[in-house]
Parts: sequence; C-alpha cells; structure tokens
Amino acid sequence: VTSLAFSPDSQRIVSGNWRGMVQLWDCTSGKELLVIKGHTDPIRSVAYSPCGKRIASASDDKTVRLWDSETGLRMFVLEDHNNKVYSVRFSLDGRQLVSGSWDETIRFWNSETGEPGVVLSPLLGMIYSITISPDGRWVASSHKDGNVRLWDMVSGSPGPVLHGHTSTVTGVAFSPKGQLIATSSTDCRVMLWDKSTGDIISTFDDHLCHVYDVAFSPDGITIASGSHDKTVRLW
Repeated sequence: VTSLAFSPDSQRIVSGNWRGMVQLWDCTSGKELLVIKGHTDPIRSVAYSPCGKRIASASDDKTVRLWDSETGLRMFVLEDHNNKVYSVRFSLDGRQLVSGSWDETIRFWNSETGEPGVVLSPLLGMIYSITISPDGRWVASSHKDGNVRLWDMVSGSPGPVLHGHTSTVTGVAFSPKGQLIATSSTDCRVMLWDKSTGDIISTFDDHLCHVYDVAFSPDGITIASGSHDKTVRLW
C-alpha cells in the first residue's frame, strides 16, 4: 500500500498500491467495497474530493485518473505529464485538481471536466509531494534537490523557497492554521518552518533512516513522521 486518504465523512478509506490498484474500504467493518483497475504501474498518491463523489489517483504510468467513488467507473484520464506522477490533491472547493510529477511540473486540472489549466514549470528537480494550504491560497511542493517551494494558487507566481534539507524532501504538510510547514526527507530529518519567512523553527533528527512522510495533528500541536527505520515518531 503506497497511499491512503479518508473520505470527507470519515466513513471510508481509499488506498493505492504497488500493483496499480485503487481500493475502497469501509472504516467500521474493514470490508473492501470496491477494487478499481486501470493504471498500468504503481499508484503513488490518492485523494478524495471534498464532496466525496470523486477519487483521484496518480501513478508511475504518467497519468492522473478520476473515478466515481460510488461506482468505481473511470471519469477522466489526465495524460499531460511525461514522467511519474507522485502526488495529487483537490483544491478546497473541489473544482481543481493539482498534480506534481517527476517531469518537474505542477499541473492544475478542472476536476469536473478534466480540462488542463495552469502549468507551473519550476524545472528545479523532481517533485515528490504537494499539498495545499488550509486557506486554499498556496501550493507547497517538495523536490529531489532538497528544497520546498511555495506557489500562489491564483497567479501561479512563486513564493518563499525553504532551504535546509540536504537530500530529497519526501513529504510536506501545512499546520491546521497554515502558519507552519513540516517536512520529511531522505536526510533522516524532520523540519518545522515558518511559512511567511521561510525560516527553520526546529529540526528533529532522531530517525535513523529516510523519513517518508509527515503530518500535523488536527489541533496543530503534534507532528507525526514515518520512517524507513520502522518507526513512527510523534513530536
């Protein structure tokens, strides 16, 4: 299993796996509800739309796909990326889909029609993870070059660049209020940043190996990180 996401009502979980399958699960019973096939390579990211009616999946097969969450039927195949697509997210209103790829682009799509929109071409390293700020204003992208970059959702213009990690940044997350950013990296560290200034607030370096993802608790007080050292740590 490579990626997980809760439905907006927290009743279901969507998962993507190494075999290119998207699966839907009932949270209460653990029962598998749907198996969705279509991708030809591993899934890297899955996301639920805010309305709960659509699921997005991103894959090594260079496509992003949109599915009906009730029937599992394919709605759109988005094929403009020319390398592995590692991350996909819905905008807060659900109208846009944002994807980040190893082709070093971030692409915006109309989630209701599948039509392509703005393309951000930073050409500054493969993109491993993207996330959207709680106010819907910013997209943060993590890169192989060890940096995190912020982009204005409206204009597409670049914002602060977060310098500090020494190798690939694998995960990035906004705090619930959007003032802080947490990152994970293959340099075995977790970092906490001030979004406005780009300054490092804290560095957590107890992991013994690559750190693959990071998340804030709903109250913003705790950060969780998962690592190749077989531990999850709370900070």
